[in-house]
Amino acid sequence: MLITHNALEFAYQPGRVIILGESDGNRLRRIYTDGRGHPADPDPTFFGHSIGHWEGDALGIDTIAILPEAYLAVSESVGVANNGDMHVVERLHLIGPNTLADDLTITAPKVLTKPWTTTRLFTRTRERLAEIGEGVCLQGKFMEAVDANGDAVFTPVQYDANGSPLPPKF
Repeated sequence: MLITHNALEFAYQPGRVIILGESDGNRLRRIYTDGRGHPADPDPTFFGHSIGHWEGDALGIDTIAILPEAYLAVSESVGVANNGDMHVVERLHLIGPNTLADDLTITAPKVLTKPWTTTRLFTRTRERLAEIGEGVCLQGKFMEAVDANGDAVFTPVQYDANGSPLPPKF
């Protein structure tokens, strides 16, 4: 069995599309396609809250409520912090029998001077030759905590002058 790098798996069910992936800390992304809107006061997460709608064979996606700890990926190894104001609009569509295009427009007014538009391409593997492996990029950088309202949040791990992690303060 081959384990691929940054593999994605799409699962469809009535009212949602689920994307499973090994990149970005084992991606689990739900895109609601049942006509709902974004919540009035969404709880931010690393992948945000996504709603989608079908435009023929393309899936349009609108994502908000992305944690400030989630970076704007400008390449496979470089990212820019988003300051918690990121809004992503996507359009997923096939441009060939085995090529999926993800056209993205990213707006983050506190970080970017104008919306950033890019396209990411994914190659489909029809054979069951690959398996999604675990990938954790931010492991050890953030720890789970609870805020004053009792909501789960991620807080940055603090380090001493030598780069060693400090014990959490409770």
